[in-house]
Amino acid sequence: MLSELIKANPLPFFLAPLWLTIRWRTWVHPRSNIYYPFSIRFGPGGKIYGPVTLIANGGPLEIGSSAELYDGGFFHVQKGSITVGANCSFGPYVTVFGGGGVVIGNGCRIANHTMIVSSSHAYKDRARTIIEQGSILAPVKIGDDVWLGGHSSILYGVEIGTGAVVGANSVVRENVPPYTVVAGIPAKIIGER
Repeated sequence: MLSELIKANPLPFFLAPLWLTIRWRTWVHPRSNIYYPFSIRFGPGGKIYGPVTLIANGGPLEIGSSAELYDGGFFHVQKGSITVGANCSFGPYVTVFGGGGVVIGNGCRIANHTMIVSSSHAYKDRARTIIEQGSILAPVKIGDDVWLGGHSSILYGVEIGTGAVVGANSVVRENVPPYTVVAGIPAKIIGER
């Protein structure tokens, strides 16, 4: 228990953002909550403008160069992985769960309160509680130059093609072809770019 705590927080909380800032030449807000900082990699020139939570337990959390993360962002690897390309922007309160693996391409715009989830709970066995049934893991892949509108939900196993646009408040549970515009619950194709 103590060894896991030391592994999760080898540096005092106030030093982890400073260490990431110096190590990766990216600015990390000093009040950010950083867990497993030695599993986090940034490309140079990025900025974390407000306090965010980064948890890299069990797998890498890699954020490309010149990426921007805003207040309240929550990135949790969940023993999977999260890889973000260069020049991506994440609005306030974006949540990314990487249990099944999340890959986000270059130049993506992820608007506020969007949720990207690469896992779900198994629940079909009535003889066992949901927590006893474990998780379903499936990767999420988002191509280059994708725009996810505010309050979107991207569910496990989805692939969003290059240049696609997802309308605000959409729930994406099926693949999105390149350069299409989708919206709704569930998201359906409504046009092309």
